[in-house]
Amino acid sequence: SSGKIDTNEKLYQPNKINLRIKRVNKILGQLLDKDESKTKNKIINILDKLEFKLVEDKGECVEVIPPSFRGDVEREIDIIEEITRIYGYDKIKPTLFNTTIAQEGKKFRLRVIDQIKEILIGCGLNEVITYSFVSPDIFDRIRIPEGHKLRNAIKIKDPLIIDHSLMRTSLISSLLEIIKWNTNRQAEVVKIFEAGKIYLPYPDKPNSLPNEKLIIAGAINKTGRGDIWEKSLSLDIFDVKGIIETVFQGLKVENWEVVPGNHPAFHPLRNGKIIIGGEEVGIFGEIHPEVINNYRIPGKVNLFEIDFENLLPNVPSDINYCILPKYPSVQRDLALIVKEEILSADIIKTIKSIDEKLIKKITLFDIFKGKQIGDGYKSLAYSVVFQAEDCTLTDQEVENIYKKIRAQLITKFSAKIRE
Repeated sequence: SSGKIDTNEKLYQPNKINLRIKRVNKILGQLLDKDESKTKNKIINILDKLEFKLVEDKGECVEVIPPSFRGDVEREIDIIEEITRIYGYDKIKPTLFNTTIAQEGKKFRLRVIDQIKEILIGCGLNEVITYSFVSPDIFDRIRIPEGHKLRNAIKIKDPLIIDHSLMRTSLISSLLEIIKWNTNRQAEVVKIFEAGKIYLPYPDKPNSLPNEKLIIAGAINKTGRGDIWEKSLSLDIFDVKGIIETVFQGLKVENWEVVPGNHPAFHPLRNGKIIIGGEEVGIFGEIHPEVINNYRIPGKVNLFEIDFENLLPNVPSDINYCILPKYPSVQRDLALIVKEEILSADIIKTIKSIDEKLIKKITLFDIFKGKQIGDGYKSLAYSVVFQAEDCTLTDQEVENIYKKIRAQLITKFSAKIRE
């Protein structure tokens, strides 16, 4: 072939570049010569070998023109690079940056997750990690009916095996599989938790990526095997509720309540929903006996799931100092008989509403059902703590509030106060 190709048809124009000696030393981080006075001469000598023309020596800088065949040298830093190459990279001593690095703490979300894990570990639970892919038959095994929202699972396009063909919509089955695996190997007590994701499709965006939600779930099981004294120790729904209370207390989450639940995987009379500000944050309870039988797990399993995405907005980012009470508290016990279907949470809410400022704490400490009470009724006993922040309450002040509480319970719940 013949002819020539030129990507730059402009005529060559000499490019005068000012080179600062201090700038060379700063970029290299050291002097080219131990004698500072000889540094400039050494630089000029290197440039002369590279055929750079010295136009003028201005003292602290020199003006040079690169050779015509070095069109890539256009700026001062390009010349410094050439000087460094000839001087030798191996002669430049490596040094650390003289700067201060401000270490940024973990984001609030990650700190809360870590705190929850620490609390659960402190409650005696062990963390597990399970697969996000599940089998289509888990919905039947955990009693999820046709048409239920949890059955609306995302399908894997090319699953390796049928048992991993769906993306999970709940952690219940994952934890039950772990309990089954451990009890099959003679584990007498299993206490586990997982911080894992579930994947829910968007109803109005069928072709979009799934909605990934972080779920904090835990489960406890006792097989009933072991020594006689171990058999007497039981794990029930109140243990799970206690774990949830410990988590919320550690996170400073307040104003949460428990209402009856209706999740099909749980025992119909032993499960509840956690509500904060009218929004469901979690579920807990005893797993349905039919589900336990499907997984062939000895003993009962009590389990909880907390929707971390709904919980996080209710976790305070700043913890404010509260001064210790200066004045003593007064405690009164209250026992009443109500219909069996009336919720203790509603009674506590009613008592608290009488005087939210002075009623500091309400604790249910006894439940009794029997012939003495009558069929369809139950006896509930509460401990109510009264306390003022600016004075010592008198017996008369406490008695006035106590009378209002009794009157309201009688009016609202047809309660019979036990003296």
